[in-house]
Amino acid sequence: MTLSAAAEPALVRRLCAAPERAERPGIDPRIRAAVRRLLPEPQLPDGATEYAAAANLSRSRFLHLFREETGTSFRRYRMGARMLRAGRALRDFGTLTAAAAEAGSPARPT
Repeated sequence: MTLSAAAEPALVRRLCAAPERAERPGIDPRIRAAVRRLLPEPQLPDGATEYAAAANLSRSRFLHLFREETGTSFRRYRMGARMLRAGRALRDFGTLTAAAAEAGSPARPT
């Protein structure tokens, strides 16, 4: 897929839109806490097992509840969070290289 220069601003705006479903009223507080932990640093190595432990749930129950509450799997949500981070980095730094580094590396490039 080729992205034209004219289409790039719209893509960046979409990537920078914050995920709102996890902030809706009535969401399970354990899932809300997991989302709030995940969004700022989705590139960190903690997986579903660690998030489940933090929520005091089994891994399988956490994954089921996460999908039920957010409408998508933990893996997809994390991928979306990384795309959000990349979109914001593209907006802020202006290059795809910087955006990719920001979205995929725990340490910020110096």
